[in-house]
Amino acid sequence: ELPAQSLLQGFRRKPDRLDITQRKLHKTAKAVELRSSFWGGEEYSPR
Repeated sequence: ELPAQSLLQGFRRKPDRLDITQRKLHKTAKAVELRSSFWGGEEYSPR
């Protein structure tokens, strides 16, 4: 079985873990946006 498939199955069994992961990713993206705007924004864009 592929690791990605087993990961997806694990997430299906534990939706709260997926929610936590999404929240962490969102926080990381926000931090990257803040950092990039702090450094001028145009040299490094998170998108």
